[in-house]
Amino acid sequence: MSKRPPLGASAVWEAVMTAAGHQCQCERGLCGSQHAKTGLRCIESTAHGRLIVAPTDLTLSPVAAAAVPAENLRAWCLGCHAKAQKRQLANQRELKRREEAALVLPLWPDPAPTLTSCSCTPPTRRPCGHCTHCDTCFDCTQCAGDGCTCECERG
Repeated sequence: MSKRPPLGASAVWEAVMTAAGHQCQCERGLCGSQHAKTGLRCIESTAHGRLIVAPTDLTLSPVAAAAVPAENLRAWCLGCHAKAQKRQLANQRELKRREEAALVLPLWPDPAPTLTSCSCTPPTRRPCGHCTHCDTCFDCTQCAGDGCTCECERG
């Protein structure tokens, strides 16, 4: 193939390709390949295939990607671009899933725990959990006595 630029934004394409040496700038596993046999960089070039220009952050929307300055763009072969974009989008989804999981309040322990013990020695409890010594109910959220709703107070 030739080093002929695409129809649109040819000046930007030429600037990026010149800086990249007309070679794909995928390196060190961005696309999932370590490119270990080729000096840790993809060997695709404009002499052998078609290269495109895209931002390093491949999760940007097309509008945001169009606004990226030329110095933040890189040359990509079609294969590396597709694989790197897929990996970046998967990482973005995983981060979002983890953030959402961290925001969910746990169901246990209860955010408003009830009393589980009293200071009575020894506590004298009825089967419902009501301490007859300090008049505290451990099964309801209210104190014992007139406001207690446990079964021992229902009469």
